[in-house]
Amino acid sequence: ETFDIKSITNIQNKDNKCFHWSILDALHPAGKYENRVSKYKECNNEFNEIFKNLKIEFSVKLKDITKFEKKTNMSINVFTYEDNRNISPLQVCDIEKETHINLFYLSEKNKEHYCLIKNLSRLVVSQITRHCEFGIDKHNIKTISNSEENYISLSNIRYEKIDSITKGKPIFKIVEIRFLDSFRFLSSSLENLANILKPYQFKELSTHYPIQLDLVKGKLAYLYDNMNSPDEETLRNIDQFYSSLTGEHVTQNAYENAKKIWETFKTKNMRDLTILYDKIYVLLLTDIIGNYRAVSLRDFKLNPVIHYYTTPGYT
Repeated sequence: ETFDIKSITNIQNKDNKCFHWSILDALHPAGKYENRVSKYKECNNEFNEIFKNLKIEFSVKLKDITKFEKKTNMSINVFTYEDNRNISPLQVCDIEKETHINLFYLSEKNKEHYCLIKNLSRLVVSQITRHCEFGIDKHNIKTISNSEENYISLSNIRYEKIDSITKGKPIFKIVEIRFLDSFRFLSSSLENLANILKPYQFKELSTHYPIQLDLVKGKLAYLYDNMNSPDEETLRNIDQFYSSLTGEHVTQNAYENAKKIWETFKTKNMRDLTILYDKIYVLLLTDIIGNYRAVSLRDFKLNPVIHYYTTPGYT
């Protein structure tokens, strides 16, 4: 199989220490000709004592990687091919440490081989999952139908950071943004998903609204169909709170909650309320996805948000 050289490095070793060489490449990137063993002569004894003490033999078995992680205080994820040639996690760490390494694992005719994954997103971004025929292979995703503003940019963002270690000199870093549709992971309404969470699981929401948490930890009443102007300075009557999407009017309890929010947050008009609701919903969805991720890591040792695009693909 051919890989993009910018996403993966295959060390051209003649011994069976490919795991060792890949780790050294991650910790001491050699730049040009980094696939040559000769580039790592100065550091090739770095982990020899650890391998010896842990009785780890080459080629390193998957079960021994966890022991190596604990001893070196680093985290390692291992990926491989599925039968359909999609790249998927084979072994994933519980918690990503400051030093985190992604490896690619190949096995054929009792031979095992590891490569270093330098850019996981680049490696898997174009594959389409067999289960749902959904993948991300472009940097533009259609978000709003029948609108001129149909696309959001997922291009790399370059930002400047001033670090005291560099004596005030700017460091330019690249941030890669990844768009994931939360509905493809949790196909239920925000109201239902929020009702599942316990009070202590609203971590982000309670950080921003510790006193008002009971007011904001669920689906909020809103003028989805009947708002004429964002400058309206009073909350409409309950009969105006109708959603054509659900075909339902708001309940009396939800309307009373909306009135309390209007008063508590000293809302001046519908524009203020809309901005407030947007912030609340982002925090609420963050807590929902965060809890889903925590449960998946706890029960299955897999991170659905980082490595998958949908729940069918995760399954």
